[in-house]
Amino acid sequence: MIPHNQRCPMYAALIISAFLMLQVPATFGACSKLMRWNDDPPYSFSSPDNPGKVQGISVETAKKVFQQMECELRFIKMPWARGLQELRVGRIDLISGAYKTAEREVYANYSQVGLSSPNILFVRTKDAATLPWTRLEQLSGTKFRLGVQINVSYSSEFDRLKSTPDFFKIMVPQSDREVLWKMLALNRIDGVIADEVTGILEIKQLGLAKEIKASSLVVSQKPAYFAFSKQTTMSEFVAEFDRQLQQLIDDGEYQAIVEHYLK
Repeated sequence: MIPHNQRCPMYAALIISAFLMLQVPATFGACSKLMRWNDDPPYSFSSPDNPGKVQGISVETAKKVFQQMECELRFIKMPWARGLQELRVGRIDLISGAYKTAEREVYANYSQVGLSSPNILFVRTKDAATLPWTRLEQLSGTKFRLGVQINVSYSSEFDRLKSTPDFFKIMVPQSDREVLWKMLALNRIDGVIADEVTGILEIKQLGLAKEIKASSLVVSQKPAYFAFSKQTTMSEFVAEFDRQLQQLIDDGEYQAIVEHYLK
């Protein structure tokens, strides 16, 4: 039995220790994670001055969170569809900008802190003012040729519609969005769904800002998330990632990252 006169100091030490544990970020030993990226400005892209350096909103956000968690973050470039497959089998650890779907939640642990940017239908500038539709489902059964990226979920409505015959036949899938922008400019398709900020920047970079613009048709405003492979990443790790990401938002650091890349 512990003598009475020694109990108070011991209890005080336990309380202090518990308090410190709440304040210090959890660490995960010799931690190293591999994150998928691709050329998707302003979220991820190679530095013009240093092609070996990956940067962008999602990249810098993940880097800051991982620094707080004392975990190494490495990057590998690959298309979106392949990234999902590699995440499924555990050959990569995380992806960014992922919408939640029931299919993906089978193999991915999602961050609970979402980051929002609307998905918009982009069309040729000359067609934008006369676009007769206000909802995606109104395109079903028309002659509209809709450019989409393979295995990309733009919204829950899109996921539902793509399995219906009348909507499926208007879709023109491609793995590379740059190809879709060029097809739109050449009148080979009639519209492309893309993140609003990404679309505007990509169109400008391709010299197509006069030919293509965002329409008034908003496909989705739901948040996108970081998603982690269940094969390689514990739920406790994702919970700590969430805590650090929320802190980044609350401190204004995330907004500073966004503003830096939108200059």
